[in-house]
Amino acid sequence: MIFKMEKNQDYSFNLLPKDVIDSIPRLGEQESDDDSDAIVYVHFYGQAGDWYITEVDEYGTEAFGYAILSNMPDLQEWGYIWIRELEKMNGRYINEGDSKFMIRRDVGWKPKKFSEIDIKTETRSF
Repeated sequence: MIFKMEKNQDYSFNLLPKDVIDSIPRLGEQESDDDSDAIVYVHFYGQAGDWYITEVDEYGTEAFGYAILSNMPDLQEWGYIWIRELEKMNGRYINEGDSKFMIRRDVGWKPKKFSEIDIKTETRSF
């Protein structure tokens, strides 16, 4: 059985609502030589991977953070993340019902330094 859910039925599918965007520093504001000191404000997860967001543009379309793609777990890296691409994946999940495209925001996430994250236990795509 394929489970389909409307986006408005579960607010974790709303990846970056305005109040969340407003609570995250803008791109470049946490830039330093040591990314482990950056505060992770949002965690997205799904079968495709995990994304730890530290900064975002004012529109919530581009972010910076740490990405772990489930099909390439050895290539974990810091970089720019296109939120629209994650939203497109969610659209495919909602329209097709294939959970491999589902991306959700961890609504229970509390901001913390990247160095405080235990990747093995807090990453859901492993």
